[in-house]
Amino acid sequence: MAGILVFGENVSITKQLFTAALSIKGKEQSICVATFDVTNTMGFGGADKIVKLATNVSALPEDSAEAIAMLAKQESCDVCLISGTLCGKDIAAKMAAYLKAGLVSSAQTIKIVADGVETTRLIYGGLAVAEEKTVFPAVITIESQSFTIQETTASCTIETCLVQSANSALSVIQIVPITKQGVDITVADKIVAVGRGLSKEEDLRSIEDLAKKIDAEIGCSRGIAEDFHWLPIERYIGISGKKVRPTIYLSIGISGQVQHVAGIRDSKIIAAIDTNENAPIFLVADYGIVGDMKDIIPLLLQEL
Repeated sequence: MAGILVFGENVSITKQLFTAALSIKGKEQSICVATFDVTNTMGFGGADKIVKLATNVSALPEDSAEAIAMLAKQESCDVCLISGTLCGKDIAAKMAAYLKAGLVSSAQTIKIVADGVETTRLIYGGLAVAEEKTVFPAVITIESQSFTIQETTASCTIETCLVQSANSALSVIQIVPITKQGVDITVADKIVAVGRGLSKEEDLRSIEDLAKKIDAEIGCSRGIAEDFHWLPIERYIGISGKKVRPTIYLSIGISGQVQHVAGIRDSKIIAAIDTNENAPIFLVADYGIVGDMKDIIPLLLQEL
């Protein structure tokens, strides 16, 4: 394997991918980091090159995928680690076509073998783990929070690569950013999450009081965000939502189906409150209380 290319849209995601790259880097391999956002080069110690992708148009996947693929060829990179975001997955698919490479989506573990890459990923909504092998070259997407950021003090020099429009028939007329509410829940140290065990929206008031008491962010299961719309979609935690790894995760009224557990499995401590003593959440919880949140939360608030 000649080298590893890392691409993420922003510094936080890129640094997580960089940790993954360091974990598979051999003595003779190089790492090339490519990103549109290089606000801080600290934390990329060990990288051989950082390339800032500069463009005077919108960074569309149609435009940037070819440029990043050509960069991978130029740097002789046999493995490309791409952010598992909507944009990243689009770019990865197009890169795989340009490079005539194998593509693995949402890899959780990566291992370099003699003639390729072995990966594992969750399938069937988290019910099973697929083990796959891809020969070089390989394009692999990695979900946010799959790897922690490995802090380093060394900084690197930055080169610039101009991304030009590949299709003159396509132009961006307007960009309207999504208005996000609250902080990024994926970086929260403490999370209080709620599910369908809440009987009405007014029950969120006591949840807010509890979260404020312990300086936590509020998350939720899919139903609360997508069906009831009691909380914004950015707060939804699960296999198709946000993946989190807080120090403390307090689950209230969430049954704990595998799709939700896939998003919280890396939490350091999981505590759960549910009325059903057979709820699956208790199988993964470090601490559990069987009971009604309306009885338990006031007692918690009183103790706090």
